[in-house]
Amino acid sequence: MKKIGLMLLFCSAILFATEDKALFAGMRNSRYAFIGGEYNHYGLTIENSIFVQKAEQQYVRATLSYRTPLPLHLNLCYALFSGVRYDRAYYDVGGKINLNGVWINDRMGLDATWQVYNDSEMGLFSTYEGRGSVRFLPEVSLFAGLRTIPEYRMREKRIFAGFSFTSGHLTVNPEVSTPMKKELELTRVAVSFLYKLPL
Repeated sequence: MKKIGLMLLFCSAILFATEDKALFAGMRNSRYAFIGGEYNHYGLTIENSIFVQKAEQQYVRATLSYRTPLPLHLNLCYALFSGVRYDRAYYDVGGKINLNGVWINDRMGLDATWQVYNDSEMGLFSTYEGRGSVRFLPEVSLFAGLRTIPEYRMREKRIFAGFSFTSGHLTVNPEVSTPMKKELELTRVAVSFLYKLPL
């Protein structure tokens, strides 16, 4: 399974290096590293878990997406994904829809995501995330919101807040999230980042 994941990474890099308008790489939730590219409105992303002790417990996921602009400074994105643990202990398949927009000279933003997926062990889930953001410096914005989309694997309702720092092609988003049930010992600090290189 590890060889298949590496082959997917290599093939996607070759494909998008020849024709794409953008290549990108980054990390999600301090747990998943990813690489991918975009061509016109289409995108392909391959991600793999990190910081897991045993190689057979690593998780790999492929995502195909399509993004289109809408009136009123909105963007709509559809995505289909499928992932599996290396030892095939479980797999998941699903899709999501994201609607986002920025207004007032890119100072105010809203972002909403609805996701449906099927986990081979836990069954079918419907989850969501909503966030708002305020940019108070050209390179810095503050965001906060509510999500049930899993940060790892289990669905849970959490509130979150953080900052987004942008410099050139790099965006870094540190955030803190905590359960709505006020279980403060389950508060998490995570960092996501994206480096996007237009071609």
